[in-house]
Amino acid sequence: MTAAAWINDRLAPPYEGTVAELVPSGYDRYLRVLHPVERTIDDQPIEQFSWSDVARVNGRIAHAEMQWTNISTGGADELVVPCNSGPSYIDFAPGTMIDEIARLLTGDRTDVSCTFAFWEGNTAHEDIARDFPKARIGAFNFYLTSGPSSRAAESLHGLRANMWWPEDRSWYVCSHFDFICTYIGASSAAADRILLSSAVEAWPAAPNHRITADGDKLNPARPIRGRG
Repeated sequence: MTAAAWINDRLAPPYEGTVAELVPSGYDRYLRVLHPVERTIDDQPIEQFSWSDVARVNGRIAHAEMQWTNISTGGADELVVPCNSGPSYIDFAPGTMIDEIARLLTGDRTDVSCTFAFWEGNTAHEDIARDFPKARIGAFNFYLTSGPSSRAAESLHGLRANMWWPEDRSWYVCSHFDFICTYIGASSAAADRILLSSAVEAWPAAPNHRITADGDKLNPARPIRGRG
């Protein structure tokens, strides 16, 4: 059975809005890693902070299913800008976080052979050759590349992999193109390493956790406030 067939057999049907449609079933533990928030001015990073920081400053509750739009509006303006506003800009920068995830999943090994999947629908990939390896996973088609785990943060035409996994499929990483977080299925030992790392903001997840904007049941949505 191909890796894509194995994955599809273990994914929930598309568009159900849960972690189970992104990460295959059967793993000991599931995690949600939140991409750090980076403020830039003139394309230069000036500071980086966690979602938990934003929630705390805005009087919101940090939890595994918190949603950015629910925790980032209202409160202290210096940490709540949800989009381009004024002189500074907010971006979500996985950056070295991906390298850290790879290190923790592999137990510091850098040579674990992996498959990397890149969504074909992005316009940055329009010029890829027609005979490039490709597979359908869930509801979308992906270009496939392979290489050592040390290359997990590298890009294809400027874009990072949306999914990647080792040959034995002992863990699975999904950074879906529609979301600003990463979901992982792994062993209990690997999950503990990630949760205990100070380099990533990770929360325990479950296959039935919501991945859509209505998933945050603890922080009511607020209207986005820009600066006048």
